[in-house]
Amino acid sequence: SAGNILAVNFVGGNRSAKPTNGFGPRDGYGAMVSFGHAAFFGLGAYTFAVASINMGSTTIPMVLAFVIPTLFGAALGYFMFYGRLSDVYLGVVTLVVALIFWKLINHTAGPEYSIGEARLGGFNGIPSIPTLHVPGDPGAWLDPGQMFQVFMAFLIIIYIALRFLIASDFGRVSIGIRENETRMALMGYDVAARKTV
Repeated sequence: SAGNILAVNFVGGNRSAKPTNGFGPRDGYGAMVSFGHAAFFGLGAYTFAVASINMGSTTIPMVLAFVIPTLFGAALGYFMFYGRLSDVYLGVVTLVVALIFWKLINHTAGPEYSIGEARLGGFNGIPSIPTLHVPGDPGAWLDPGQMFQVFMAFLIIIYIALRFLIASDFGRVSIGIRENETRMALMGYDVAARKTV
């Protein structure tokens, strides 16, 4: 029905809005332009799909879909910021990381490319990704309206948390780093650590 299609569109847009909430603090307050967000979206999506197909549940894979890209981002950020990569090259490196992931996944079309039961599928993606279910009850699948409510709650929680982060001392230091990185380093702040976070 039209109501279900509308709910699915809201859910899809909401899933995109959660990760993009981080663009404001990173790009605006932190002055760090990244072109690699597609790699992180894809890593989270593939983590969820592979884990949910192999586990038969979507509760733990949903957590992993946030944890794995976060750990990858922390590792990438560590090497970029502690390696004293300048702002111009930050965009270049993140774009290259996204292109590497894109090329890697696009060359996994054959049946020999699978992780457990999940075939990677190349350009076509992973087929038969399970629908989200109520945590702890794999038989109770969420319909599009319920998924909208869950993702809207995530969106609101993440937005409020980011507002508190920006208003905190960490947020003020991030703004100071954006304005004058050398001054903040001379004041004793670990600029690389703040940028990595």
